[in-house]
Amino acid sequence: MSSMQKNVIVLVAVAVLLVVAMYFIYPPGSSTNLGLDLQGGLAVLLEAQDSAKAPRTEESMKQAISIIQDRVNGLGVAEPEIQRQGQWKISVQLPGIKNPQEALDVIGKTAVLEFYDTNQFGTPYATQAEALKAAGVETAGALPDGKRLIHWPAKGGAATDSWFIVDTEPPLTGTALSGAQVGFDQNNQPKVDMQFKGDGATKFADLTDTMGKAAQITGQDQLLAIVLDGTVQSAPRVQGRIEGGRAEITGKFTLTEAKNLALVLQTGALPIELAPVQQRTVGATLGKASLSQALFAGVIGLILVALFMLVMYRLLGLIADIALVIYTILFWGILNAIGVTLTLPGVAGMILTLGMAVDANVIIFARIRDEVNGGKTLRTAIDAGFKKAFSAILDGHVTALITAAVLFWAATGGVRGFALNLGIGVALSLFSAVVVSRALVGVLISVKPFRNLKLLGLEPRTTEMKVFPIMKYRRWAVGALGAVTIFVILAVFVIGLNRGIEFNGGVRTEVKLTKPATTNQVAAAFTGAGVQEPVVQTAGGDIFVITAASMTDQQFAQAQETLTTKFAASSSTVGLERIGPSFGQETAQRALIAILVSIIVMIGYLSWRFEYKFALPAIVALAHDVALTLGVYAVTGRLVTTATVAAVLTVLGYSVNDTIIVFDRIRENTHYMKKESYGSMVDLSIRQTIVRSLNTAITTLIPLAVILLFGGPTLNDFAFALVIGIASGAYSSVFIASPLLTIWKEREPKYRKRAAAEGA
Repeated sequence: MSSMQKNVIVLVAVAVLLVVAMYFIYPPGSSTNLGLDLQGGLAVLLEAQDSAKAPRTEESMKQAISIIQDRVNGLGVAEPEIQRQGQWKISVQLPGIKNPQEALDVIGKTAVLEFYDTNQFGTPYATQAEALKAAGVETAGALPDGKRLIHWPAKGGAATDSWFIVDTEPPLTGTALSGAQVGFDQNNQPKVDMQFKGDGATKFADLTDTMGKAAQITGQDQLLAIVLDGTVQSAPRVQGRIEGGRAEITGKFTLTEAKNLALVLQTGALPIELAPVQQRTVGATLGKASLSQALFAGVIGLILVALFMLVMYRLLGLIADIALVIYTILFWGILNAIGVTLTLPGVAGMILTLGMAVDANVIIFARIRDEVNGGKTLRTAIDAGFKKAFSAILDGHVTALITAAVLFWAATGGVRGFALNLGIGVALSLFSAVVVSRALVGVLISVKPFRNLKLLGLEPRTTEMKVFPIMKYRRWAVGALGAVTIFVILAVFVIGLNRGIEFNGGVRTEVKLTKPATTNQVAAAFTGAGVQEPVVQTAGGDIFVITAASMTDQQFAQAQETLTTKFAASSSTVGLERIGPSFGQETAQRALIAILVSIIVMIGYLSWRFEYKFALPAIVALAHDVALTLGVYAVTGRLVTTATVAAVLTVLGYSVNDTIIVFDRIRENTHYMKKESYGSMVDLSIRQTIVRSLNTAITTLIPLAVILLFGGPTLNDFAFALVIGIASGAYSSVFIASPLLTIWKEREPKYRKRAAAEGA
């Protein structure tokens, strides 16, 4: 079978894949699943609390997940995501939920239902603090076994709020229930009807019988307190034995409150207490705005990258653009086919891989141009170019995949979406360049315009390539590295990084105002609500980001009401995120571990593909890029968020990719240059690769610049760090990694002799 026939078969197969991809992109295929940051909703990370009363175990975690799933299904949320995260955490994502706070109250409610004769309550206390003081403890969690704190609010039937320390077990609990439904009392007010099963019905009848007899003897009302999670919901009078196993909870419920209460009673009590350590709500309006910004940035990035390839590589650039369009369609089809939920960080991953999708073509086209300059025929040059470029392309893509894999393992939530899309995009870009572009070039080369070297941008070089003696000044590289090190130490440890709530814990909210407002005016709304030292930043136009160490729901609601009154903010435009201090510390630790794991794996891979003397200078250059990025963050005072960590980890892969382009040519030249010094060989290798190194950096920086300008506040965090890191990577591969490699290799005897001979 001829080469042409093979290429045609490949293109036919690609066409079939495109048809399949289009099936999934458009009806009757599946539509793209949008995450809550693109359509609004609630994301919460619940952590099981360990206590003597309710110890956390593997079995209790499984039961808790099952109960939460039942409760979420009862809420009617479309496409919820409920999954175990780590050993003691449960991640719940509810895209499209209309009332996030109500949903959080339902899914996280322990729902321990107890029935008490109020004679068991004993002495009432006016405040919780007084009750705990009487019990000799400071918090309810510190109460000894057998004692519990019960709150009887005025809404539950008491004259005023009261607290009790109860030291007797309830005669009946919610484990005896067989069902619960919403009903209406004689005044048409919502209530919750309950039914008991088997022994539960008998116990309930016996309890009410005892209380009814006590009422007859004493002449005093006997109240049956119905207590949910330590709070009295209602306390009806009992006048006699109640048969049939039925009871009801009445009170000043709204219909929604009654439905939610019935739902948690139907699903049963959680076997362990779950506390939210991370909580995020996004308004529907903000989600739609984020989606529009992301799609706009993606389209603009795609167009600019395509134009750049046309200008730089003419008809070869056109082939790369065709491959890029094929790549984009296949990428979108894969996401829909496997049911990936698209998040805002995931969109950032897609846009970022647009640059890498053409990076491989840049490397290939540069090698083809070198082969043409070497006097080979066009077809031979194409074959040799693809063959010689493959090792650099493979190494660059593998290091990027390592980054994506480590990031996926270490991250949570939306950043995992970024890592997943990055990994899919990197793998697909390898297929696009090595298979699709190769087949397109192989077929189109038979068309006359595609045999014209000038139209292909492959006209032979007419002047001798000038080699710059960069390695002559290699000692300066050590000085530059030292200067950057001093800058980073001063910036990070003296000025300090402005760590976001992801690392310190706290509250962050996003509001979109339709009337003009200043940061001071927005801050005043939160200060007036009692929030201590709120920090307000603009995030593009009329969007403001407010962070604080703490903020209660009441304070948030009050500030929101003020902003709505003065600046026309509505509840649908609000985003809110809460992170506990302990989870913030865990996030910081995982970020550090992820960076260290990435570096160790890359050292191993580069040592295997090259040798350890290549690996260590590459890692030093990589550390330079990451450190410089953090130094700039410290100097500018920009918030370091989980998006920054994702970007820094991505810089690891892209920085090494730049260095690999140079090192791959150095490795190749060692087979042909038998007399030159190592420094001369490195200088020639840099000159041979400098254009493609710059072009690969540019094709990656173009979509990043678009994200920075048009992508919105969340994507902006990714782009800012990546722009610094990738620009630094283009510099460090030439002026840090290569000089350090030269200094080390020239200590070897054979290269020391060559340097001496060259000097003589």
